[in-house]
Amino acid sequence: MGSHDLTASYAGSDLPTPATATVTVTVGLPTAWNSSTVYDTGDTVSYQGKLYQASWWTQNQKPGDPTGPWQEITPAEDGTPMWTASRIFQAGDVAIYQGTMYKAKWYTRNQVPGTPNGPWSVTD
Repeated sequence: MGSHDLTASYAGSDLPTPATATVTVTVGLPTAWNSSTVYDTGDTVSYQGKLYQASWWTQNQKPGDPTGPWQEITPAEDGTPMWTASRIFQAGDVAIYQGTMYKAKWYTRNQVPGTPNGPWSVTD
């Protein structure tokens, strides 16, 4: 969480000095994971610089275990989910892995896209 100054300028003008403006942007990040806190399904935390969401009730279980209660949530710039081992994908969900877009054929977690006979197919 914090406030950040952002200065923007526009130089596509015939004016002798470009227009500039400074705005303050407030970024709301989830609280840091704490081993003594009880988390419910859907709660989000930050841990080691990454965003995680609880898949079920949990306490004292560190985020990062690909089969644990936390899903690492990493979106691409356009908002498309990036594949992470701990993230749960349902049939029809899409994810980007190593620059390629994949679609889940069935429920999957911790199964790398692109493996033969796996739950992923390349999308067009």
